[in-house]
Amino acid sequence: MPISCPAVNDPIIVTDNKICVTGALHSFAPTQNPDPNPKPVPVPVPVYVRVFAGQPEDMPAAWLVLDVPNSKQAEEMGMGWVARAVPVPDLTMTMNKATVIAWQCPFGSTVPEFISIRFFTGVPPTTQGGDECCPATDPTPCPIPDPTQGDKKTA
Repeated sequence: MPISCPAVNDPIIVTDNKICVTGALHSFAPTQNPDPNPKPVPVPVPVYVRVFAGQPEDMPAAWLVLDVPNSKQAEEMGMGWVARAVPVPDLTMTMNKATVIAWQCPFGSTVPEFISIRFFTGVPPTTQGGDECCPATDPTPCPIPDPTQGDKKTA
């Protein structure tokens, strides 16, 4: 369930203190969905996403608390997952550097089965060159990652 967007160290547009994060499904067979415009459905094994202010050099690893109440649960989209409106904390003290973490916990478990980490820079919507993982003007379809193609931002 690796993160596809944001790409590593990508400038990501933060709108209303939120971003969209996408990734590929990993530990189970994807749902067979012949619909060319798949609708979001719960991921068979929950994927949770959380954004933290800063990157590893900014503070100790103890700040990386993977708690479900402060995270956003992703939805399945074709061969991947999407977490929309993931809250972004204030990035002022970290010079807009941030870390997004996605993790998968089997049902009934509190121990992550897989963890994916990406570093990015949060930028305002007016920034030229800033990327959006899911453009707000066209919420569906969202980027559907192909695990064989590496980082992708568009379907």
